[in-house]
Amino acid sequence: MIQTNLEIIKTITVFDVMGNTKYAIKSSEKNISIQDVSLSKGIYFVKIATENIVVTKKIVVE
Repeated sequence: MIQTNLEIIKTITVFDVMGNTKYAIKSSEKNISIQDVSLSKGIYFVKIATENIVVTKKIVVE
């Protein structure tokens, strides 16, 4: 689950180290559950955008 306390999440994008988009969703919620995303082992980046902030976090799928 991805959630923010104050901001509404506009988009979430998951991409690999080569920059290829693996998953993308648009939203207008403060809480989003990402399910049914099949990612191979590796390193990915999750970009979360609200109206005012963009945050990118690295994740590792083992």
